[in-house]
Amino acid sequence: MAEKSASIRIQLELANDDERLLLGLETWLELGLISDAQVRSLSAERLICECPQRSEVVAAAAVPAVATTSPRVAAPGFLPPEPEPSPRRLATPIPRPVRGWLGQIVSELSVVWLLGLGVFLVVLSSAVLAATQWAAFSSVGQYCVLLTYTVIFWGVGLWSADNPRLQLTAKSLQIVTLLLVPLNFAAMDGLGIWQGLGWLVGLGASGLLGVIAFRLLERWSATVPQRYLFIGLGLLQLGWRWQWLPMLAIYGGVLGCGALLLRAPRTAAPAPTWPLLLVNLSLGLLVLRRLATLGAGTWGSLGLALGLYGAVWVWRGQRAWPPPVLVAAPPDVDAGLTENAASDSRLIRTTALWTQRLGQGLLLLGWLMTVNGWPLQALLVSLLGFGLRIARQQTRPQRWTLLGGIAIALQFPFLIWELLPTGMLDLLVVPATWLGTASTSAWLLGIYLYPFVVGLVAIAAAYDRRDNATLARFSEGSAVVINGLLTVISLGAPAVLVVNLIASTITAFITTQRQRLPAFERIIITHGLALVTVLVTLNHRWPDLRDEHWMLISFGLMAVNLGLSRALRAGWQRSTWIYGLGLAGLAYAQLWNHLASHDFQSYYSLLGLTIPLLMTLLRRDRWSLLAVSLTAPLTLGLAITRLVGLGSATGMAAVQSQRRQQLPMVLVTVGFGLGFAISLIEDGLPGFPNRYDQWYGVLAVLLAALWGLSLSLGNRSRLAALYGTACDRWGLGLCSGLLLALTAEAGLLYEGWRSPGMAYADGIALVIAAIGLRFWRRPHPMAVYLLGGAVALLAAEFVALGGGTRLTLAALIIGLGVITFGLAWVQRDRHPDLLPHLYYLTLLYGLLGVSLRVGYFSTWTGLSSLAVALLGLAVSGQTGWAWLRWLGLAGLTLGWYELVIYQLSLATGDHPADGLVVLAAVAAVIMAAYRLGASWLAARLAWPLKELVITAHIHWGIAVGLMAISGEPVYARGLGLLWPGLGLGLGLVSYSLLQGRRESEADGWIYAGLTLLVGWFAYLRLALPALAVLDNRWGMVACGFAALFYWVPWSRLGWPRSPWQRYAIALPPVITVFTNASDHLPTLWMLAAFYAALAWTAHQVRWSYVSAVLAVWATWLWLDAQAIADHLAYVLPLGLMGLYIAQIDPGLRAEANRAGRHWLRVVSLGLILVVALMGERWTGLPVGLAALAAIAAGLRLQVRAFLYVGTLVFGLNAVNQLVGLNSEYPLIKWVVGILVGVALIAVAADFERRREQWIGLTQTWLDQLESWQ
Repeated sequence: MAEKSASIRIQLELANDDERLLLGLETWLELGLISDAQVRSLSAERLICECPQRSEVVAAAAVPAVATTSPRVAAPGFLPPEPEPSPRRLATPIPRPVRGWLGQIVSELSVVWLLGLGVFLVVLSSAVLAATQWAAFSSVGQYCVLLTYTVIFWGVGLWSADNPRLQLTAKSLQIVTLLLVPLNFAAMDGLGIWQGLGWLVGLGASGLLGVIAFRLLERWSATVPQRYLFIGLGLLQLGWRWQWLPMLAIYGGVLGCGALLLRAPRTAAPAPTWPLLLVNLSLGLLVLRRLATLGAGTWGSLGLALGLYGAVWVWRGQRAWPPPVLVAAPPDVDAGLTENAASDSRLIRTTALWTQRLGQGLLLLGWLMTVNGWPLQALLVSLLGFGLRIARQQTRPQRWTLLGGIAIALQFPFLIWELLPTGMLDLLVVPATWLGTASTSAWLLGIYLYPFVVGLVAIAAAYDRRDNATLARFSEGSAVVINGLLTVISLGAPAVLVVNLIASTITAFITTQRQRLPAFERIIITHGLALVTVLVTLNHRWPDLRDEHWMLISFGLMAVNLGLSRALRAGWQRSTWIYGLGLAGLAYAQLWNHLASHDFQSYYSLLGLTIPLLMTLLRRDRWSLLAVSLTAPLTLGLAITRLVGLGSATGMAAVQSQRRQQLPMVLVTVGFGLGFAISLIEDGLPGFPNRYDQWYGVLAVLLAALWGLSLSLGNRSRLAALYGTACDRWGLGLCSGLLLALTAEAGLLYEGWRSPGMAYADGIALVIAAIGLRFWRRPHPMAVYLLGGAVALLAAEFVALGGGTRLTLAALIIGLGVITFGLAWVQRDRHPDLLPHLYYLTLLYGLLGVSLRVGYFSTWTGLSSLAVALLGLAVSGQTGWAWLRWLGLAGLTLGWYELVIYQLSLATGDHPADGLVVLAAVAAVIMAAYRLGASWLAARLAWPLKELVITAHIHWGIAVGLMAISGEPVYARGLGLLWPGLGLGLGLVSYSLLQGRRESEADGWIYAGLTLLVGWFAYLRLALPALAVLDNRWGMVACGFAALFYWVPWSRLGWPRSPWQRYAIALPPVITVFTNASDHLPTLWMLAAFYAALAWTAHQVRWSYVSAVLAVWATWLWLDAQAIADHLAYVLPLGLMGLYIAQIDPGLRAEANRAGRHWLRVVSLGLILVVALMGERWTGLPVGLAALAAIAAGLRLQVRAFLYVGTLVFGLNAVNQLVGLNSEYPLIKWVVGILVGVALIAVAADFERRREQWIGLTQTWLDQLESWQ
């Protein structure tokens, strides 16, 4: 066996949560390089992942001897292959880490955190205690305090490093020591210890600090340059009393660190090791100290230093970026090697990426510090960033890199502008006087910065030649964005804007033409830009053009573009057509605006006809049809333009109809022809028609002409048939319009806004004749409605001529409904297809008759309602329409109510509620008639029995509603029909309860009946004011009824039992709330007793919770009445209720709800103890005793909630007392801080040293607590 002194010590830095580490330990165990005990110890102390179990080693006799000596085939890896016949051994059992928070506490990060917190508390508390006597020390003595801490941490770190079980503590203390080294140098210079004999202390301290730093960095395997650089950065903290030295120190430190980075190998980015991190932290301390000594306005002097250092980091990251790894390995290469190479490449890529991010952040910070007031340094920092962008774009072209380069380059002109002398600046702004922008030369940026656009276009062309379409499109997009910004800048100077647009148009045209097959989007943008340039140039050259001139320009550009759409090809043809349409729309809008300002009476309206004319010449038939439809109406303002416009529109539409022979175009042609005919009658026949009512007759004649022409054309040809169809449809439209207009005229007539006249009657008669001409030979359902409407209008006109009223007309219309129903009866066999429409017309007549009698109230109005209802029922009897039957039944009810209400309006009395009771009685009578005579009516009239029963129920609801509405007047004025009203109420209650024995949905009727019974008692209280003595005791009365409802055997009497019991449960609290008796203690205690009895008899323990809530509420009311202001007295009943629920609730006692039961106990007990802790009366000894009692109860009863809450409150009470003690002795908190800091350091070290024992002990505690309640 080898000597122990010959053993090899290997120290690795690995992630302790990587499961692959267990596989490596398994391999070492099989090779015999490590023992099973060492694996167990390492897993318990260092690992935080689940450790797989390992079975016991199989006995040697059970394993064939050949398996251990069988030859193995050589493998290319480090380990020999497994013997094939030998069984594989499983992992040995390793104690798993404690769950959750315990595993996090013993992790390395938590230990380091405790160490750091302890060091912070010790240093801070000591500094504060020393500060109380600071004036008694000299500068050397003040510095020696910091040096002493540094030496102590160094010594303790060296001592801990010799203990193998305290390596993490040693490492943490060594890091703290190294961080204090540059702080020591800064303290030497800041405190000024170099005077007198202090230079000896400074010299000795410097040597000691150098030795400490050199030895610690050597222990951490830092390179020699890293060690000397770290010490040198500390020495640069000295001598800052000379003004030139701090800046030299900053740039010297930056150059030194940069040189250190540049000496790193080229193959990879510098790894983020602790020595390198400490060097950078020391440099950061140097920079921060300089920033603290400078004013905020002079921070820019350090911007170049930060930019240089950042550029070095970015350059290192870019150089270290790895080449792409092959996805598929060659056949002769091991797949594992390829996977390892890919993993290494990902690691290097991540490191290089974060290296670049750090450098970019430093570059950005340096630029921000110099951009305001330090243009030269800002320019140099920007040049560094721009050069790095170019270098990266050469090796790894990306869009974001190119965008960053563009953004950096855009600031160059502004920074250079700040550096130029005044004479050169005056020379550069000379063009501003040429372009008329001398007052604001900033507009020239729209021209001066345009080379950026040209440069980006050139870059896009270069990428296009390299077949990099992504970057080419991105460069072009950037050029477009910058060009747009320059155009926006140029908006303030018209001349600059013209030059900018001309340059933009030329650039876009050259770029578009350079491509073999330019995209359509590019063509249309270039075309649009050219049009905008033309318009802007015209506006700049002739700024005083009027709106009419711009309208003519729009029409001219439209004509040019539409004409070129026939001459050009491919994308330019589409572009000119699209822009031609757009210009046509613009010209139309301008023409509309011009005509609107001239009341549409202008000869310019004929200019709009050029649009459809051009479309017709270009054979764009559909567009021509749309254009003529939009432009022809603009010519209606003047007689001559109207005739010309409508005539031209008719002609162009006729040409399109001849070409296409489609119905929509023929319809437009006939429509324009009809308009032309009307215009010709109005303008060509002077003196006729001289009144507007005569136009009804003229239009009726045109209607007859259209339908006559439709009948005469027939089917001679396809075009003739289309014209015949168009005439027929225009006739239908004209007829409908005439009837609507005449309907409006009838409304005006009966509103008194016009007088009757025979011209209207003549027009209606001519319309009826035209309808007869159209539908005489071919009856159609449409004829029913057209003739029905026309006849009604004619009747209205004749009634008005005879001096009748709307009531007379209503009777006549209802009579027309009866006649129509009779006509349907006669024609039911000859024209069965017209029968439904005749029924519809009958209903429309009835509805119109009812509408006309609105505003009248008499016996006849009720009779008319009954007549319409009977008419509806008659129609429903013929058609079987259920909805109409329902409306008829509703109409009958309304008619009866109208008759009764009219009689009530004639009566006098002092009790308004009597009328509502009478109306409710009417509803009850109708209810009884439908319910009792349902079988007879169903047999005689073939009505469904179910509908009659539902109708009876509806009237019951109406009666109930009317009785409810009568409650307010009963309370205000009393009730004359007292006993009939109460009897009616009991009748309604009885009806609903009896329905609960008959209907399938019995529960609903029982609930309704019981609710009505409650309402009956409320009605009784309103009618009899003497019952006011029971106002705050109705809850007690409700408890009595609830007991009756709950315990009576209703199932024996024919009712279901459950609705009675449910209503009994809900009734008492509802009545209590609605009667405002929630503050009446006898009522509350009776309610509590009722629910307690309910819980006892029904064996439902949860009903006792209601009793508990009521008892708590009653207790609170009693405490308030006794003026007891102790908060604990109010919280105690609530907390006890929660503990009671947690103890007896069957759901919470289940195993699945242990957590809920636990938290309910925690909240309940915590509420009591925390409120007691916050009260001055109970804080201190009473709360401490109560908390100890809770802890004792938790330990005795094994209840975690009592133990946790008692412990927490006991600790809070102790802290509260300690705070009070601190108010009398202020320095005690810093003594406690030192003690706590030392304790934290000791705990962290003990965690690291005895981690396995802590885990086992805590696991035992947790297992015991887990078995508690």
